[in-house]
Amino acid sequence: MLISPDPAYLSFWLSHILKQTVTIQEVEKIRTGEKYILNLDNKFLIKQCLRDLDLPLLHREKKVLQALSYSECVPQVIHAENNLLVLEYINGEPLPFSTLEDLFIVISQLPNQGKLPKAEPYYLFSDAEYTFLKKFNTKLAEKVRSLRKDYRYEDVIHGDLKPANIIKDPQGNLKFIDWEYGGSGDRCWEMAMYYSEYLMSMNSWQEIHTLSPIDDLDLFLYLNPEIQRGLSLVRRYLGPEYPKFVQFLGVCILGKTVFRSKHKVSSIQSQYSYRLSSALLLDYHVSIL
Repeated sequence: MLISPDPAYLSFWLSHILKQTVTIQEVEKIRTGEKYILNLDNKFLIKQCLRDLDLPLLHREKKVLQALSYSECVPQVIHAENNLLVLEYINGEPLPFSTLEDLFIVISQLPNQGKLPKAEPYYLFSDAEYTFLKKFNTKLAEKVRSLRKDYRYEDVIHGDLKPANIIKDPQGNLKFIDWEYGGSGDRCWEMAMYYSEYLMSMNSWQEIHTLSPIDDLDLFLYLNPEIQRGLSLVRRYLGPEYPKFVQFLGVCILGKTVFRSKHKVSSIQSQYSYRLSSALLLDYHVSIL
């Protein structure tokens, strides 16, 4: 049963839970495919599952947020029931891709204290994706599968890091929201997921689809200061782990384009994203290496 969006009811309910007087004036109702979400006066956020199938993600988010309660950059859990979470509402604006320095500083302040569930990587190593990729490049498929051994469960990762989930509050502090996929994982994978979103958000992404030889691709990347600046920041942040990031980046681009594609094999092989992924994974010379 869904919780009522009536302000009077929510005022009474929260007052009972928090054992103090709470008055709710406005309720913004948001219904998604997986969750029923209420924003209460920009102070509280209620998340409720609509299907039992989605309960594990809600429980994961609660567990991760409780484990990270020492940090000021995640919303605090105010109340939890079996299919419902009440969280601190995070007010602010999404962080632009261009402010990578701020992002790295905040992420480095989230030490893994060993209480987090494992966060498994998307796109990597599933039998279905391996079989699909093997149809048109056996060497590439084997390379993707071999990277499983390089994935480490050592860092705090968000699991779905993108601008919409990184909020800069009115005081200029960064906050991370929506931790359904978070846990203990590999920061190189996290950065690869984030940077692949960044690359594909660029206006020039469509332009470079027209490039075919690796030399042209290399020249484009080398002459694009936006890409070079971003990668230099990633390199500085990851240090000696940067080569692993490059390989994971290839897998992420494959996952977000090729694995979702319904095109024929011949069409996939001509895609820029496939060619870039192949270059990153099979050690062809490209400038970001």
